Amino acid sequence: MRAVLLDSDGVVQNVIEYDPNGDYEPPEGLVLQANADAPIGSRWDGSVFTPPVQEPKIMPPADETLNAMMFVARSRVAEQIQATTFKAADAPKVVALFPQWAVGLAVKVGDIYAYNNKIVQCVQAHTTQADWTPDVTPALWTIYRDPAAISEWVQPTGSQDAYALGAKVTHNGKTWSSNVNANVWEPPTQWTEVV
Repeated sequence: MRAVLLDSDGVVQNVIEYDPNGDYEPPEGLVLQANADAPIGSRWDGSVFTPPVQEPKIMPPADETLNAMMFVARSRVAEQIQATTFKAADAPKVVALFPQWAVGLAVKVGDIYAYNNKIVQCVQAHTTQADWTPDVTPALWTIYRDPAAISEWVQPTGSQDAYALGAKVTHNGKTWSSNVNANVWEPPTQWTEVV
């Protein structure tokens, strides 16, 4: 026979199969109502069971939907951050504001990510993969350089990290300004000394 276990407020806590000839004792704090069949959560008022009020279930989005929503949110934040200029010297302070580089990202030219506590900028659109990390693929990534800052000259590895026209660097104790765009030459070739 079906029976329900009621708490002290008359709310059904469980529905069980009950043998009236058996020696079943309900758990402490619950009362057995024999010959009853009501869904869990129903309320017994002494004569009838009132069904429980069903709260609408809010289902979490599927993983792919959630991932898409997070990607859009991160992309919007990244766009706002990328529109903000900051000095290269401040990069360690702001690296946490940038989305973290990860495998499987579809990146486009100009996208900026955090990688190994540095800020890197995409120079060729691609989908990231484990063996194409920013530190070993200069054709895809460059360390972010503040175009307005004067930093020590570093030999570019190609056009992706070449110096822009007017970029300023220090080299051998002097300050230089690039005479050409995509400058990969060591000063003084294609550079003018700034006095």
